[in-house]
Amino acid sequence: MCQQVEGERRSSTRPSAIQQHADTAKIHIEGLSVSWRNLNVVFNGTQALHNESGDVAAGTLVAVMGPSGGGKTTLLNALSRRGPICGGQVRYGKGLWSKALKRKVALVEQDDFLFPMLTVREQIRYSAKLRLPSLTAEQCEARVLALLETLRLFKCADTVVGDSAAVVRRGVSGGERKRLSIALQLLTLPALLFCDEPTSGLDSSTTLSVVEALRDLAHITGITAVCSIHQPSSQVFGLFDQLILINKGETLFHGPTLSATACFARIGLPAPPQFGHAEWLIDVLVMDRLSATQYDQLRSEYGPAGFDAFGQLKAATGSETVTLHDEQLGWGKQVAVLFGRCWKISSGSIWSTELALLNFGIGLLEGLLFARIGHGEQDAFSRFTASFAIVVKQMFFPMLHSLPIIPTAETLLRKDLAVGAYALSSWFLPATTIALLPDVILAAVNLIPLYWISGIADDAAAFFLTCLGVLLTIFCFQSIGLVISIAGGPRAPSLTLLCITFFFLFTGVFVPLEDVAVPWIAYVNPLYYAICFVTQAVFLQGSEYTQDESGGPPKSRDDVLDDFSLDTPLYVCVLVLLAVGLLTRLTALLLLQRKMRRELLVLQQHTEASSGGATHRAIAEAVPKQAASAEVEVV
Repeated sequence: MCQQVEGERRSSTRPSAIQQHADTAKIHIEGLSVSWRNLNVVFNGTQALHNESGDVAAGTLVAVMGPSGGGKTTLLNALSRRGPICGGQVRYGKGLWSKALKRKVALVEQDDFLFPMLTVREQIRYSAKLRLPSLTAEQCEARVLALLETLRLFKCADTVVGDSAAVVRRGVSGGERKRLSIALQLLTLPALLFCDEPTSGLDSSTTLSVVEALRDLAHITGITAVCSIHQPSSQVFGLFDQLILINKGETLFHGPTLSATACFARIGLPAPPQFGHAEWLIDVLVMDRLSATQYDQLRSEYGPAGFDAFGQLKAATGSETVTLHDEQLGWGKQVAVLFGRCWKISSGSIWSTELALLNFGIGLLEGLLFARIGHGEQDAFSRFTASFAIVVKQMFFPMLHSLPIIPTAETLLRKDLAVGAYALSSWFLPATTIALLPDVILAAVNLIPLYWISGIADDAAAFFLTCLGVLLTIFCFQSIGLVISIAGGPRAPSLTLLCITFFFLFTGVFVPLEDVAVPWIAYVNPLYYAICFVTQAVFLQGSEYTQDESGGPPKSRDDVLDDFSLDTPLYVCVLVLLAVGLLTRLTALLLLQRKMRRELLVLQQHTEASSGGATHRAIAEAVPKQAASAEVEVV
């Protein structure tokens, strides 16, 4: 077996930000080792990992290297419990996986999931407030500053992140986005940090600074960092303590980084002078320079065969585990922080000058259409149709605007829930409440010219009562739209239009309720109660309406409302709109909770012990016979 030769490590002369801020930010953590034996992963009938074994000591920086499709990401996902494990054993320290442990195991994914409307500093600060409840405000800010300096993000700290395609808003560069993603995961100083291609898209200088920061974190704080990396420069390659070289789901080398090329030389593949260490190792695998004998020799001498089997695992109650604290901010404080974050994200889109002018113009036209409404028989009908015009827009637009609220937030929401950053309900309340504001503002811009130009009611109390009816309508129908968006999935727009058609037709406006085949259907239509509420507000108490054609005695307000079948008491309308809004909002929350739980359950199943017969049968079917014959135990 090749002699394990440790190369000289490049040491940085300047102190890192982690060192400078260690006392203030309280960067002290107990490191955690990870070991795996006979690890097998199967995707769609194809075995992605073949009986893999390895050890990573606490406080080390490990590179997982190999050609594209070799199994680097699969191994990281399996060890971080974000991906499936079909068979084998995984231990964290000397204990088992636990719910508390998942908050101390972080994964920086290859794709960046960030809020485009927040600045870099705000992204880290809000995450710190949510995920570091035990730190004071000063300590949180010190942690934020330390990460900004460590990952060289100070220059862009107050720049909005934007999106990578600059569709929503142009922001920071791709390299800065990647460093921000790493900073967000480093925020809680996890005991185990897995990074999937953390240097992807970065220039050589930035790549070096990122890996140096990871090296400092591992060596100074004891954090264990495992990074997949494609083909680093020799300078970056030398910063890693250990190397796992993987190809086609099989580990060919697992040992000290700078010993890899010496081991390849011992089997007849010395590195040419023009090649760097990492470049030559990848070239050997990509160009298929290994003979079958050399391949087997690497596997047997420097791969998984060199690791001893685990002893018998202790029972969960008696196993030795690392001491971890499952911290989470209180629900009320979560809501307060998330209100602030949602406001920052949405504040730029709450007011739209174009939409405001459009709604104001529509209000002007409607006001001119119903101008100088009197108290004749025809005026009573005009007042009724004006009430309908006020309400129907507040049914239509909030329902449509509510459809993208949940889908656009799902990816980041799922990511936060997976690490236990906050409760789903503490996000749902501020997110859906702030989403009401654009519709409320546009409704006010539309209502004011319509109401006062038409003279639909001269009483201030009637105006404020109408405003209350509009608010209740927006609240009710936004809630209905939320339910449709979650339950309907890709069919949500079609279902929304179907519901709008139903609400629109069965109100008594187009066909009197007594002439409808099923008269009671209007009473299950929330739009009917909204129209009833606003109509009663604009039909002033005590008003009388002359009968132009019959010449009979004037009709009272109550008689006119009875003619339109809109005499349901105001308090009933308020209760119905509130009840429908609250119940559908609660339904939307429960549906979203169920959806998130189902998706996170798939992730959780990857992390829990599997010892039932069904699991073993599935493994036996999925894993080839030589792999299935090995001891299968996922812990």
